[in-house]
Amino acid sequence: MAVNSKQFEEKQWRKPLRYLKEDVYVALGKGLHSAGFLKGYPNQPVFIIGSPRSGTSIFNKMIAECEDVANFSEAIYIWSPGDKDPECDHVKGASDATDEEARRIKGAFGFYQFSRRKRIFVNKCPRSSVRLPFIEAIFPEAKYIHVYRDGRAVVSSILDLIEREPFRQSIPLGAFCKPADWRELVKMEPLVRHACQWRDIMQTIREDSGAIDKKQWLDVSYEEFCRKPGETMSSVFEFMGARPGKEQIRNIENMPQKNDQKWRQRFSDEEIASMNEIMGQQLRAYNYDL
Repeated sequence: MAVNSKQFEEKQWRKPLRYLKEDVYVALGKGLHSAGFLKGYPNQPVFIIGSPRSGTSIFNKMIAECEDVANFSEAIYIWSPGDKDPECDHVKGASDATDEEARRIKGAFGFYQFSRRKRIFVNKCPRSSVRLPFIEAIFPEAKYIHVYRDGRAVVSSILDLIEREPFRQSIPLGAFCKPADWRELVKMEPLVRHACQWRDIMQTIREDSGAIDKKQWLDVSYEEFCRKPGETMSSVFEFMGARPGKEQIRNIENMPQKNDQKWRQRFSDEEIASMNEIMGQQLRAYNYDL
């Protein structure tokens, strides 16, 4: 699928200074890290992962409001400069975590946290969902918050966004996270394509998370958050070791409950049956009713 890279950059991100900002952190951080000036940074790294359109952004926004958190998300080009090419792969393994890559990434994130004098470093990037072995090799001490959501709601949300932002229609998988077999998925019709995308991302997360210490891993249900926002976020903050303010907790507890069942009205019975067949194993694994 041929894509105009310049148009991709301009329309997807709409922030010409984004590349410059991340390049500056990479250049300064790499140098300072190599010179030993960022020893211990980034400190207490926490990575928020999950399939695109699963609610990771709202979790990240609430976590970022904690006064002791240095939030640097998405940082796509720090993770992978090649992501400027819309045809690139997103999957990375432990063998890709070379010393050079580790210095570049740890230096950029470490300098960012150091410059803000915060105790906890947080990064949210859905593409990290297919790079867990890579991240674990660079940050063995990291904690992970996996936000998951009913795959049928995810497919509905992805299709909605692609309709609202037509430029995504010419970009593989709408510019969202690409599992290993994404080149086969782009040949499928949209509903099937994004159902397979969610299935493959979730399967990758489940397989790769098995190698991570359970004390460093937290699964968070988006639907449970919608029902009990205060209770859910209190568990997240405790897991992170973060100290939210009392006003922040009150605001979270008073959030209106959300209806996450719009997909039932959007899709026909036949479409739901098709998604259930594709995603059934992963839906059951996360206790969703078929």
